[in-house]
Amino acid sequence: MIMLVLGSVLAAQEENSRQGRFLFQFGGGPNFPFYDSATETLFSAIDAQAGVTRTKLALDLEFGYGLSPTTMFLAGMIGTGDALSYGGNTMQLNLYLYHLGLRWYPGAKGFYLSGLVGATKGLLMLNGSALSGSNFGTGAGLAIGNEFSSRNRGFTVGLEAATFGGSIEGQFESTVMVTLNLAWR
Repeated sequence: MIMLVLGSVLAAQEENSRQGRFLFQFGGGPNFPFYDSATETLFSAIDAQAGVTRTKLALDLEFGYGLSPTTMFLAGMIGTGDALSYGGNTMQLNLYLYHLGLRWYPGAKGFYLSGLVGATKGLLMLNGSALSGSNFGTGAGLAIGNEFSSRNRGFTVGLEAATFGGSIEGQFESTVMVTLNLAWR
């Protein structure tokens, strides 16, 4: 009986070590923001002007710790930028989610689902200088992705689709994004 229990514990530790105990992930890609009506009206009006270029990007930074062979605890930051450039000037709205969460790998590697909760913040910039920053609000996010490595440890490339939203100065702001990620686990 003792040998059976000891064997089960050692097998579980081996399975957990195959997943990798730590995760560092950095990624970027396009974002598709959904603003409150006043902000959306302003950005759409400026974007409709001749000569305006609109750039919408997302960055994702994650740190993870393996809790089991299929579950990781996450801490990180997602940042999105929506920049309107015209006549040598740039107005940019950045949205941030500083979060904790869980990532679940149904097959112990590859495909995953994540749930995130944390604090949101907005920052309005003009020509690279902060013009106005919001107070912290509350937010949440969901992600679905896949890591494309057949190895359980080392560097991998992944593709992720995510959404997050939250309260910023009493308004609900959200975004959908797709990121190409480089991860080490």
